[in-house]
Amino acid sequence: MKNPFVGLRPFETQDEDVFFGRDQDVAILQNLILAVPILVVYAPSGTGKSSLLNAGLLPVVKKDPQYVPIVINGPEQDVTRLAARKLSASGWTGGAHASREGLAALLERHHEGTGRRALLVLDQFEERFNNEPDLDALYAQLARLGNTRSSAATVVLSLREDYLAGLAGLMDRVSGLLDASYRVSDLSRDDLAEAVTGPLAAVGESAGIEDGLVDEVLDDLERETRSDGIARSGRIEAGYFQVVWSRLWERGIGDGGRQMTRATYAAENKAAGILESFVSSILSELLPLEAEILWATLRYMILPTGAKVPLTVDDILGQLRVVDFAPWAAGVFRVYGRDDYTVDGMVVDRAAVRPHLKSMLDYLKRTESPLFRRAVRGERTEYELVHDLLGPILLDWQRQHVLARDAAMARMRDEVIGERGRSAFGSGHAAIPVARKNLRHSIALLDGTGDSAVSANDVNAARILTRSASAIIAASGRPPDEETQDLLIRHQAVLTRVMLAHPDRDVRGAAQRNSYEAFALERFFRAQYFDPRPATKVLVWFAGALAAAAGLIVARLVLDFVGDLPAVQYAPLTLGIVVALAAALQTAAYTERSSREYDRQAAKHILWPRNPRRSQGFPLGVRMFLGWPAVYLVLTLAAYAGASLFALFDLAPTAGFNLAMLVAGFVLGALYAVESDL
Repeated sequence: MKNPFVGLRPFETQDEDVFFGRDQDVAILQNLILAVPILVVYAPSGTGKSSLLNAGLLPVVKKDPQYVPIVINGPEQDVTRLAARKLSASGWTGGAHASREGLAALLERHHEGTGRRALLVLDQFEERFNNEPDLDALYAQLARLGNTRSSAATVVLSLREDYLAGLAGLMDRVSGLLDASYRVSDLSRDDLAEAVTGPLAAVGESAGIEDGLVDEVLDDLERETRSDGIARSGRIEAGYFQVVWSRLWERGIGDGGRQMTRATYAAENKAAGILESFVSSILSELLPLEAEILWATLRYMILPTGAKVPLTVDDILGQLRVVDFAPWAAGVFRVYGRDDYTVDGMVVDRAAVRPHLKSMLDYLKRTESPLFRRAVRGERTEYELVHDLLGPILLDWQRQHVLARDAAMARMRDEVIGERGRSAFGSGHAAIPVARKNLRHSIALLDGTGDSAVSANDVNAARILTRSASAIIAASGRPPDEETQDLLIRHQAVLTRVMLAHPDRDVRGAAQRNSYEAFALERFFRAQYFDPRPATKVLVWFAGALAAAAGLIVARLVLDFVGDLPAVQYAPLTLGIVVALAAALQTAAYTERSSREYDRQAAKHILWPRNPRRSQGFPLGVRMFLGWPAVYLVLTLAAYAGASLFALFDLAPTAGFNLAMLVAGFVLGALYAVESDL
């Protein structure tokens, strides 16, 4: 049995038999199209304008032989050409030269030739304000029909209430345009009850409803929560009304039952639970960057009580901070070195956020998924939740999104770094050139000849290549070298441009998923190569202390073999301080991020420091000797040379020892930092 509740989509003409609750509106519209050449039908978003026209007015008009209905949706369709095509389909043969004569002349010739009046419905007319190639020319044609009070046609302009100002150009041409307009109001409670019982009666006696269920659902949908937490009666969104009853039909009758019951409604967690499931399905279609922006903005658009807060785009941008975003999105939108709105030296690049914020809001206020509505209040164009029932749902989504994000990151890491990746690409350094080749190929695919030349297939192919490169790097057991890092940086720059600026939504989404995966893998590399755990830092410190102490002992033994040394007071204390400072220096050097190398074997390399560019060919023994023994031999020689120099001039040898040790330590520390590329 067919579900008589259409859910969130508008009713179509073929849904006439299950469209109830708008009899009075249909009767008024029938009278108006007889009296006026241009009728403006408007209402708040989600009230049901399109459904009223499609399943209410048009079926009545189609039954009248004096009318020829023509419906045009969206801005991509040329009004005159499509009108001519549909008039020809009705049997009229005079529309061959429509594009040259214009819409008004076309409709007048049709009326003269057939005696039939055209009903031209331009639904969702607000979309033409920014997309119509020549809006002034269309207004001129409509004005010709309106000012001559032509009997050839009635043009119905259907649009959202907050876009009425966009008709200013037509109002200037047609005086009193809005005098005979019609505002579609919300359905009354009785009408809503009829919108439930009527469709059930239409599909047959086998579909029933338990007493009291209609009132319970209406009570739940009417209930909103103000910021003070007091419940009040609010408007019922027609779309949400249909969503709830469509789900109850599926659970009560679509699954083989014969009745929709209050028990089923309770099992679905009532209206809030049904809408939560519905909202989740909508939010799952957001692009990754749009989801992150929604996550960041909800804290300003919804109070902790769940009540909605209407804000303009500029209001939202003015409140956003870097800390509002997850690390991946913050990396895309932050700017360094600014003094205003800084958080740890970073601010949100509002110019970069704006188009994606508007894209997210526009996506969530469209007819198919109206979570937000756009309202013009004076000079402010505000966005707000359609219904307060959505507040707690979105706040819960905000919390769950963090868990889902972490799970996705872990899953991507495991897929790329897992054993399959390791066994497939080997563990040797020789595989790194293959990774570089894949990265270069990926950059070429994403670079294209311009953003528009990059397709979703190109981005997906680049994703496979970068995943392969990441697996090779991880499986090699070595940190990315300088050349590989440069390729990774170039790849991220090209990918960022595609994911932010590409005109195709699907391509932007694919690039954003690619970027998020690359970020997740970078986080893995960070943890693996240059974010050591506390235990690793302790190990590195002990290795540094061991190297320093051993170096000083060897140096002292060498000097004792050479000859007598000046007596220095507290020499063990001074040398102990040197050991501690040297160990701290090496711990910091090998456990902080370096622009050259991320080394997970820091403790080993403290014992025999190596420069990957210059010392790779030296035997292990030579590297060990040129590491800590040579460094501390020079340090100790310098210290005792200072002591001997001070003794020569009858000064305290201890002072000379300490001063020379300090100077030599700074010099050797600087040389060590330069040589190790720290």
